[in-house]
Amino acid sequence: MIIGYRIDGKVQLKMNDYIDRLLDLIHETMDSKSATPKGNHLFTANPDASALSSSQSESFNRYAAKLLFFNASVPGLIYRLSLPI
Repeated sequence: MIIGYRIDGKVQLKMNDYIDRLLDLIHETMDSKSATPKGNHLFTANPDASALSSSQSESFNRYAAKLLFFNASVPGLIYRLSLPI
């Protein structure tokens, strides 16, 4: 993250490297595509699904925390990402 003070009274946060590293890490573990970031099955439990391994669970939690941190830094990001293209 780069913190800039070029404009008087304002602070700029640039997170390009943070985002690039995050997307590279997530890309390694994702093996499918989706037309939108949401699914119709969000609150439907699959009784036949197997539990995540310990390392998969840790990775999921780490990525979720990083994305939540990033979203908190860029207000409205989740809304913008959920709009159809």
